[in-house]
Amino acid sequence: MTGRTVTAVLPTRDRPRTVRRTIERLAALPEIAAIIVVDDGSAEPVAPILAPLVAALDAHGVALTLLRHDRPRGAGASRATGTAHLATPHLLMMDDDILLCAGALSAIRAFADAHGSAIVGCRLVYAGFEDPIALDTPPAGLTARLLDERVWEANFQAAANGPVALPFVSAVCLWPAAAVAAIGAASFDGGYVGNGYREETHPQLVYGERGGSVWYLPDAVAYHLSAPADEVRSGQHVTRRWRYEWEVLVNNARFLRRFDQTLRRWRGGRAVPLVALQTAFIVARLRTLTHRAIRRTGSRLRQVSPPSHCHPRR
Repeated sequence: MTGRTVTAVLPTRDRPRTVRRTIERLAALPEIAAIIVVDDGSAEPVAPILAPLVAALDAHGVALTLLRHDRPRGAGASRATGTAHLATPHLLMMDDDILLCAGALSAIRAFADAHGSAIVGCRLVYAGFEDPIALDTPPAGLTARLLDERVWEANFQAAANGPVALPFVSAVCLWPAAAVAAIGAASFDGGYVGNGYREETHPQLVYGERGGSVWYLPDAVAYHLSAPADEVRSGQHVTRRWRYEWEVLVNNARFLRRFDQTLRRWRGGRAVPLVALQTAFIVARLRTLTHRAIRRTGSRLRQVSPPSHCHPRR
């Protein structure tokens, strides 16, 4: 399928600069027919800030729709709200801090159409908001384990030799309309708390339970940006760290209970007690947080240390 067949759904909250940059990048892609922004109860509504883009995008054949929740309801509910307005053959599920590289959207759309209405996800490259970004020549993937079944964590920066079938991909993925219809827009809200973790995988696993397939396409690349310093960051902002981590644990436990049988099939039928899975997840999460804290501390120390030529000679 060619032409403008894709509607992008963008949940956002308190990040007008970031979401505007994402919208402008999407509008430049020839596959995009519509963009639906769901403001999840921002303290300052984003509609007045984005309203000037509506006419500009319409002149280029892209419809921009601005929706709003009166109070924060979470990323899952925002995805459900936006998906309910789908009126094109394809849905591009997004976050508000994603820039798609050249050719990525056409590649995942072609793969989805060729594989029986498959859900297809991109490889991610992490970058700072002000970092130079090569949208035409993205970097190669990392040499890393793609999926760790011990804790059901995936590294979507990983390189792979061609497409890989997985139980789930990242939040940046293409859904054919037939896949959305198979589970219903309401399935995008799995009842997860907070502003993100496991909520994007829920509808993908529901689709897999109903006979659909989910694929990771490493040659299709998107940049995942950190928020600029003047904007509220995502749920992982340091001032919300402990609340966010608690929500991660709650959501992961919900995820494991709901999809125990489905995930067991991906383990070859081997049963693992849920308490063991959750414990392994907690240990892995603590290890990751410790490594991040060490890296941040080292970075700060390097920033405040004087250059070597300033040290007095002994």
